[in-house]
Amino acid sequence: MLVPLSKHLREGEKILWIGKPVKMPFIFSGITAMPFGLIFLAFSIFWLMMPSQAPEAFGSSVSSLFSRDVEWLSAQLSGSS
Repeated sequence: MLVPLSKHLREGEKILWIGKPVKMPFIFSGITAMPFGLIFLAFSIFWLMMPSQAPEAFGSSVSSLFSRDVEWLSAQLSGSS
């Protein structure tokens, strides 16, 4: 294994360590954050699904407010012509 690496080294460089890192400290640090990620995931799914479950409740109130504004604007524009 040292032969292929030696051709990539500059003059005076040497390899200090060959091996694989220990993965367990990285895995355990990720496990501690996992409950917070799952809570965030559940809330985001809830947040996105609620409007899709009741489109008429949200759509009718918003569209009725918007239609009054459109009627007022069209009356103002037709009166000023």
